[in-house]
Amino acid sequence: MLIDPTDENIDPEEHLDFLNYEIFDKDYGSIGVKNNSRYGRETINVIGLDNRYNTMRRREHLEDMRTVFGVLLLARDQEEPVIVQAMLSQIRLMVSAKGKLAAVARAYARKEQIDVNFGIPIPTGWECA
Repeated sequence: MLIDPTDENIDPEEHLDFLNYEIFDKDYGSIGVKNNSRYGRETINVIGLDNRYNTMRRREHLEDMRTVFGVLLLARDQEEPVIVQAMLSQIRLMVSAKGKLAAVARAYARKEQIDVNFGIPIPTGWECA
């Protein structure tokens, strides 16, 4: 029972949880099972989503998201609308189905309330299929 990200009846984000966004935490970039999901547990175990390589990829991607978000906040505070729009475009791409590790980007965007604060809709997994 693996998660099929193209199946509209299964939203991967209901089964997988990106546990930590704090850079100095030992679990930074880790993945876990959400809601004690059998789909989530099996997918993590079979695909190896919790191995060191995949955890490092998520950490690197979180760093990219943090950088883009930081530049966005700085540009907004310094009233640089061209840079703000460029960063918002980058975030839209990162959370879309075309973005690499998009589920990680969407989880981070929700944590930072980018949808609320900047009006960027954050799709769920099945909406990206």
